[in-house]
Amino acid sequence: MSLLLLCAAQFLLILDVAIVNVALPPIGEELAFSPSGLQLVVTAYTLAFGALLLLGGRLADVREPSALRGTGPTTRGER
Repeated sequence: MSLLLLCAAQFLLILDVAIVNVALPPIGEELAFSPSGLQLVVTAYTLAFGALLLLGGRLADVREPSALRGTGPTTRGER
């Protein structure tokens, strides 16, 4: 079960970064970014995403996991 959860988390992480890469051309056109500016967009997004993952993991370690239920989006709509 743990392996399945880790595989799903890794898949979502890769999918998330792929979505940002697909959105880069419209971002570059709308904001008139250079290629180096687009690289900064990807870097800033990845750093922010990683920092929030670390923060969420730390909060889950400090608090009980049931205390964090409902703090993020859920697929079944539980609260």
